[in-house]
Amino acid sequence: MEAQVSERDPQGLLLTIEEAARMLRIGRTKMCELLATAQVESVQIGRLRRVPFECLQGYIADLLDSGDAEKAA
Repeated sequence: MEAQVSERDPQGLLLTIEEAARMLRIGRTKMCELLATAQVESVQIGRLRRVPFECLQGYIADLLDSGDAEKAA
């Protein structure tokens, strides 16, 4: 039985740069900056760049961890 993935349950999806930016509530330029500096990982499929949903979750977790570190200092 195949798992169905919908837009409401994006786990496992590869997002466009624009979709990833919308999910983080940032602009496309800032998203491209995060990708260029490898703060958010992405994959390339042919000429297309895609952001795995779990990489966005990892980026958010890193932000939360660094925030906790700043509060403890």
